[in-house]
Amino acid sequence: MSAPGFQPPQEPRVTAERPWFGPPSREGGVEAAGAGPFEANTPEPTLVLPPHLFAEAPTPVPGALRQGDSRDPWKGVPLSPSQRFWVPASHWLGLVTTWVGPVAILLTVGERDPRVRAHACASLNFEITVALALLVGAATLPWGVGAVIMGLTGAIWFLARIVAAARAARGRLVRYPGSLRLVR
Repeated sequence: MSAPGFQPPQEPRVTAERPWFGPPSREGGVEAAGAGPFEANTPEPTLVLPPHLFAEAPTPVPGALRQGDSRDPWKGVPLSPSQRFWVPASHWLGLVTTWVGPVAILLTVGERDPRVRAHACASLNFEITVALALLVGAATLPWGVGAVIMGLTGAIWFLARIVAAARAARGRLVRYPGSLRLVR
């Protein structure tokens, strides 16, 4: 039972542009295409869709990286052919050249491609963080703590580089844990 004057909310009705079977007739039904199980001039089908299906999903913006957003704006977007090389290279090149490789990628390919730039910036920020940790380790060497700090930093640096290159090759944005974000 409903209260007097109460009308339940109406769901929007969407009609199909083209009927499901055969070309549309002048009367709005479906003409039978010769022999078949379908009757001529049947009414056009009506689809009832819930309103939440009409809401537009937010489009990821690559500029969100510069605003400190931790989400990946390229999630689900496949790597282009040039990105397949440069995105992981911005991470594994750091194994060979430390900070020189990420800086070179940032200043060359990173100027043209925002996705490569984001990866090169993350890689360079990680190198700066590692350099600062090594400086702290070197400063604390006389107390015996520095050797432990430098050893752990080197092991973390090597493992993080390998994992980051593998994740970047799959198209994911890499965020090194504990890395300072100085270059954007």
